[in-house]
Amino acid sequence: MTLSMPTFATSGYVVDLNTFDGIPITLANDNVVTCTRDMSEHKDRNLTVAEFIAHPSNQHRQIAVMDDAEYDKYLAAYYQSAYFDKPAEVITKDRFLECLGAMPALRQGTKLGMTYFLMAEPLTGSIVKMCAQYNGVFLTKWVDYLAPATWITPQAFRQAEVV
Repeated sequence: MTLSMPTFATSGYVVDLNTFDGIPITLANDNVVTCTRDMSEHKDRNLTVAEFIAHPSNQHRQIAVMDDAEYDKYLAAYYQSAYFDKPAEVITKDRFLECLGAMPALRQGTKLGMTYFLMAEPLTGSIVKMCAQYNGVFLTKWVDYLAPATWITPQAFRQAEVV
Protein backbone atom coordinates (compact mmCIF):
# COMPACT_ATOMS: atom_id res chain seq x y z
CA MET A 1 0.00 0.00 0.00
CA THR A 2 1.35 3.41 -0.94
CA LEU A 3 0.08 6.18 1.28
CA SER A 4 1.35 9.72 1.40
CA MET A 5 3.81 10.62 4.15
CA PRO A 6 2.07 12.55 6.94
CA THR A 7 3.46 15.61 8.60
CA PHE A 8 5.24 15.13 11.92
CA ALA A 9 3.38 16.22 15.05
CA THR A 10 4.09 15.96 18.79
CA SER A 11 0.50 15.19 19.78
CA GLY A 12 -1.84 12.72 18.18
CA TYR A 13 -1.85 9.19 16.84
CA VAL A 14 1.44 7.26 16.74
CA VAL A 15 1.56 4.88 13.78
CA ASP A 16 4.06 2.62 12.06
CA LEU A 17 3.90 3.55 8.39
CA ASN A 18 5.40 0.18 7.40
CA THR A 19 2.79 -2.03 9.06
CA PHE A 20 -0.24 0.24 9.54
CA ASP A 21 -3.38 -1.88 9.69
CA GLY A 22 -5.93 0.74 10.63
CA ILE A 23 -4.97 0.88 14.31
CA PRO A 24 -2.40 3.28 15.81
CA ILE A 25 0.41 1.93 17.99
CA THR A 26 -0.43 4.41 20.74
CA LEU A 27 -1.00 8.12 21.35
CA ALA A 28 1.24 11.10 22.02
CA ASN A 29 0.21 14.15 24.00
CA ASP A 30 2.35 17.28 24.36
CA ASN A 31 5.44 15.44 23.07
CA VAL A 32 4.96 12.50 25.49
CA VAL A 33 4.14 9.02 24.15
CA THR A 34 1.86 6.90 26.30
CA CYS A 35 2.88 3.37 27.22
CA THR A 36 2.46 0.75 24.51
CA ARG A 37 1.80 -2.96 24.93
CA ASP A 38 5.13 -4.00 23.43
CA MET A 39 7.13 -1.64 25.65
CA SER A 40 5.18 -1.86 28.93
CA GLU A 41 7.12 -4.88 30.16
CA HIS A 42 10.28 -2.78 30.01
CA LYS A 43 8.70 0.06 31.98
CA ASP A 44 9.44 2.49 29.13
CA ARG A 45 6.64 4.89 29.90
CA ASN A 46 6.23 8.55 29.16
CA LEU A 47 8.99 8.78 26.57
CA THR A 48 9.24 11.89 24.45
CA VAL A 49 8.35 11.40 20.81
CA ALA A 50 12.05 11.52 19.86
CA GLU A 51 12.94 8.97 22.57
CA PHE A 52 10.13 6.70 21.43
CA ILE A 53 11.30 6.83 17.81
CA ALA A 54 14.91 6.16 18.86
CA HIS A 55 13.97 3.31 21.23
CA PRO A 56 15.62 -0.01 20.21
CA SER A 57 12.26 -1.75 19.87
CA ASN A 58 11.26 0.79 17.19
CA GLN A 59 14.35 0.60 14.96
CA HIS A 60 12.47 -1.55 12.42
CA ARG A 61 9.53 0.85 12.34
CA GLN A 62 8.84 4.01 10.40
CA ILE A 63 7.11 6.02 13.13
CA ALA A 64 4.91 9.02 12.47
CA VAL A 65 2.77 11.08 14.81
CA MET A 66 -0.36 12.52 13.21
CA ASP A 67 -2.89 15.04 14.44
CA ASP A 68 -6.60 14.23 14.13
CA ALA A 69 -7.04 15.67 10.63
CA GLU A 70 -3.92 13.98 9.24
CA TYR A 71 -4.81 10.65 10.85
CA ASP A 72 -8.37 10.79 9.48
CA LYS A 73 -6.96 11.44 6.00
CA TYR A 74 -4.39 8.63 6.36
CA LEU A 75 -6.98 6.20 7.73
CA ALA A 76 -9.38 7.00 4.86
CA ALA A 77 -6.59 6.29 2.34
CA TYR A 78 -5.85 3.01 4.14
CA TYR A 79 -9.52 1.95 4.05
CA GLN A 80 -9.73 2.86 0.36
CA SER A 81 -6.71 0.71 -0.44
CA ALA A 82 -7.41 -2.18 1.95
CA TYR A 83 -11.16 -2.54 1.34
CA PHE A 84 -12.92 -0.34 -1.21
CA ASP A 85 -10.48 -0.69 -4.13
CA LYS A 86 -10.62 -4.48 -3.95
CA PRO A 87 -12.99 -6.22 -6.36
CA ALA A 88 -16.04 -8.06 -5.12
CA GLU A 89 -15.52 -11.79 -4.45
CA VAL A 90 -17.73 -14.55 -5.83
CA ILE A 91 -19.46 -16.55 -3.07
CA THR A 92 -21.88 -19.46 -3.07
CA LYS A 93 -25.63 -19.14 -2.74
CA ASP A 94 -25.35 -20.93 0.63
CA ARG A 95 -22.84 -18.33 1.88
CA PHE A 96 -25.10 -15.52 0.63
CA LEU A 97 -28.07 -16.98 2.52
CA GLU A 98 -25.92 -17.60 5.61
CA CYS A 99 -24.91 -13.93 5.67
CA LEU A 100 -28.50 -12.82 5.10
CA GLY A 101 -29.71 -14.97 7.99
CA ALA A 102 -26.94 -13.97 10.41
CA MET A 103 -28.79 -10.89 11.67
CA PRO A 104 -31.21 -8.29 10.38
CA ALA A 105 -29.79 -6.45 7.38
CA LEU A 106 -28.69 -2.86 7.86
CA ARG A 107 -30.14 -2.14 4.44
CA GLN A 108 -31.45 -4.24 1.59
CA GLY A 109 -33.01 -3.68 -1.77
CA THR A 110 -33.01 -4.21 -5.50
CA LYS A 111 -31.18 -2.08 -8.05
CA LEU A 112 -31.21 -2.72 -11.81
CA GLY A 113 -32.14 -6.37 -11.22
CA MET A 114 -29.46 -6.88 -8.56
CA THR A 115 -30.65 -7.94 -5.10
CA TYR A 116 -28.39 -6.75 -2.27
CA PHE A 117 -28.10 -6.30 1.45
CA LEU A 118 -25.65 -4.73 3.87
CA MET A 119 -24.81 -6.74 6.97
CA ALA A 120 -25.59 -4.86 10.20
CA GLU A 121 -22.38 -5.73 12.04
CA PRO A 122 -19.58 -3.32 11.07
CA LEU A 123 -15.94 -4.31 10.68
CA THR A 124 -15.15 -0.85 12.02
CA GLY A 125 -16.91 2.50 11.84
CA SER A 126 -19.18 2.43 8.79
CA ILE A 127 -17.42 -0.46 7.00
CA VAL A 128 -19.78 -3.40 6.55
CA LYS A 129 -19.98 -6.51 4.39
CA MET A 130 -22.24 -6.17 1.36
CA CYS A 131 -23.66 -9.18 -0.43
CA ALA A 132 -25.41 -9.06 -3.79
CA GLN A 133 -27.02 -11.46 -6.25
CA TYR A 134 -27.71 -11.13 -9.96
CA ASN A 135 -28.64 -13.90 -12.42
CA GLY A 136 -27.47 -16.66 -10.10
CA VAL A 137 -24.08 -15.07 -9.36
CA PHE A 138 -23.39 -14.08 -5.74
CA LEU A 139 -20.82 -11.48 -4.68
CA THR A 140 -19.53 -9.99 -1.44
CA LYS A 141 -17.33 -7.02 -0.60
CA TRP A 142 -16.45 -4.68 2.27
CA VAL A 143 -18.11 -1.30 1.67
CA ASP A 144 -18.74 1.96 3.48
CA TYR A 145 -22.48 2.06 4.06
CA LEU A 146 -22.32 5.88 4.13
CA ALA A 147 -20.62 5.99 0.70
CA PRO A 148 -22.70 4.24 -1.98
CA ALA A 149 -19.83 4.74 -4.46
CA THR A 150 -18.05 1.87 -2.61
CA TRP A 151 -20.99 -0.52 -3.00
CA ILE A 152 -21.25 -3.47 -5.38
CA THR A 153 -22.80 -2.43 -8.69
CA PRO A 154 -24.24 -4.44 -11.58
CA GLN A 155 -20.91 -3.77 -13.36
CA ALA A 156 -19.17 -5.95 -10.73
CA PHE A 157 -21.14 -8.95 -11.97
CA ARG A 158 -19.92 -8.42 -15.52
CA GLN A 159 -16.35 -8.27 -14.19
CA ALA A 160 -16.90 -11.45 -12.13
CA GLU A 161 -18.18 -13.33 -15.20
CA VAL A 162 -15.00 -12.45 -17.14
CA VAL A 163 -12.75 -13.94 -14.45
